[in-house]
Order: sequence, then structure tokens, then C-alpha cells
Amino acid sequence: MNSIAGGAAGYKDLSAAAGAPERPEEVGGWLAATVLNPSHALFREDEYLLREDPRITAEAPYYSLLGAIAEGNRQQGRIADPIVRFHHLITRQHMARLEDRRAGEV
Repeated sequence: MNSIAGGAAGYKDLSAAAGAPERPEEVGGWLAATVLNPSHALFREDEYLLREDPRITAEAPYYSLLGAIAEGNRQQGRIADPIVRFHHLITRQHMARLEDRRAGEV
């Protein structure tokens, strides 16, 4: 959970209904019920976080840069927020399948 949503207490509260995975084989079900579920508040959390920053006025170049860093390209700075990193590596890449409720495939 912490590697995807960080240690933010608010994120833990949002995913409390799904419980916390106790074994590695439970992570897929937890993901499908929370951050990969279009009905869940965490599904588009990366977009909400980015919109809170008034310095970001053009999204396309910013997402391009974040995507490159999240994929491992080395730059002076890194994406430190786990949920933003997760969304760039997983959610944004598979948005169509997730919106069709096919999280199991993702």
C-alpha cells in the first residue's frame, strides 16, 4: 500500500473499506477495488494533486516530463510522491481498460 499510495493517512482512510492486503496475492484485488477502480476517489488522485499546484499551466509538457522520470529516466529531480508515480506507470497507460472495469487485466 505504501509503495502505491505512500504513507498518507488520508489515502489509508479512503481505502479502508477494501482493507489492507496482508499477502502478496491479495494486492491485485486491493488495486482493483481502490486505485484502479474508476469509481474510487484515488483513481484520479494524480490529476487532483497536479491541479493544486498553481505553477502548472500547461499539462501536456508536465505529464510528458513526469512520465519520463517515472519510467526511470535520470534527471536532477525525481517523482517522490508514490501515488503520482503509480498513476504515471500504471493508471495512465491502461486508462481505457480501467474505465471499462477490466482492472484484472491491468
